[in-house]
Amino acid sequence: NTKISIFQYARNVSGFEQNPTSSQFIEALADIAVKSSSQMEGKECSICLKIPEIGDILHQLPCKHLFHKSCIIRWLTKVRQKS
Repeated sequence: NTKISIFQYARNVSGFEQNPTSSQFIEALADIAVKSSSQMEGKECSICLKIPEIGDILHQLPCKHLFHKSCIIRWLTKVRQKS
């Protein structure tokens, strides 16, 4: 499906290919808490363009990019609804 070509497939933690907009993929994303300002120095969420702050919860995709949890869940859900 070319509608989600950027994230056509991803590998989840157990190594199985699955659609990254599926509910199972989204629910399997681990929470990562920002514990220090140096942890996110110079890095921003590519969705909202804000630098995560101490206490924010992030999700890391298999490509290793970090996003605010709320931003990436909203974005993946929106992409799923369009496909």
